[in-house]
Amino acid sequence: VTFWRKDSLFLHDDILVTLELDKLFSKVIPEYDPYNETTINRSQWKQICGHAELIGGNVKRAIMEADIWVKNVFEECEVFTIIGI
Repeated sequence: VTFWRKDSLFLHDDILVTLELDKLFSKVIPEYDPYNETTINRSQWKQICGHAELIGGNVKRAIMEADIWVKNVFEECEVFTIIGI
């Protein structure tokens, strides 16, 4: 299994923490681990997008930017993986 593809997104930890995306992910996915692998399915991603919409601002912009990539992934796969480092 390949975890890192040439079209994978990289989100620097500083941005993740500053925007509190880690808290957003944890709200939807209680088993989210910022130091390990977390699998996200369509339903969970939809919830993340919904919360981002409510939060607005840079959080919404970051998630909507990722959403373009995520939609392409979901055309081929049922899930995608966040890998915390």
